[in-house]
Amino acid sequence: MREKLQGLSNYFSIKSWRICCSRPWDDLDLRTDLGGYCIFERGKAVQEATSIKEIWQDDFVSFAYGCSFSFEYALLKEGVDLAYLRRGQREALYITNIDTTPHGRFAGKIVASMRPFHPNDAIKAIVVTEKYPLVHGAPIHVALPHLIGVDLTKPYETLGPVELAENEIPLFWACGVTPQRALINADLPICITHKSANMLITDILLSDFAEGD
Repeated sequence: MREKLQGLSNYFSIKSWRICCSRPWDDLDLRTDLGGYCIFERGKAVQEATSIKEIWQDDFVSFAYGCSFSFEYALLKEGVDLAYLRRGQREALYITNIDTTPHGRFAGKIVASMRPFHPNDAIKAIVVTEKYPLVHGAPIHVALPHLIGVDLTKPYETLGPVELAENEIPLFWACGVTPQRALINADLPICITHKSANMLITDILLSDFAEGD
C-alpha cells in the first residue's frame, strides 16, 4: 500500500507541482487544483489566491497529508450518527496546550478539530477512525476539553456554528492546521497552504488507507 500512496501520505514530500494519481489523466497540479490558497511571508498572511502559478518557485517542496473530512465517509458507512451534520454544523478547530515534537525551527502546539458525539457513537467513532492513521487516525483526546487547554466557546477557527447538544461529548482529532501553524511559526520567507475547507482532492479511495482490514 505504501508504494501506491507514494507522495500522498503523511510523511512523503512532493518535489514538484504535479502529482501522478492512480489514473494518468487524473494528474493533479498543486498550483491550480485546490479551491483556494493562503500565502504567508515571514509568518504573516499576505494574500489569498485561487492559483499560485505566478509565484511558484522551482525549489518549493510540497506535502500532502490526510484530512479528517475523509474519515467522515467511513463513519457514516459504519452507521455512526453524525448528528452535528444533520444540524447543519461542521467541526471547530482549537489550539491545544499539547506540544508537537520540534524539528529545527518547526514547532508549535497541536491544533485539534472537535466533533460532538453521543457517548455510544463516540466509542464507534474511535474504533472506526483508528483504522485510518494516515487520515489522522483515532482522536487524541475525549471529553474534558480543559485538560488540553481548550475553551469550547473560543475556537481558533470554525466553518460555521458548532455546539454540544444534550448528552453529547467532544472528541478531538489532530488537525492538518497543525503543520500550517508550524510553518508560520518558522518565520519562513514564504510558505503556501490550502485555504480552510479547500483541501486537495485525489482519486485515491479511503479504503486504500485502511489498516487491519
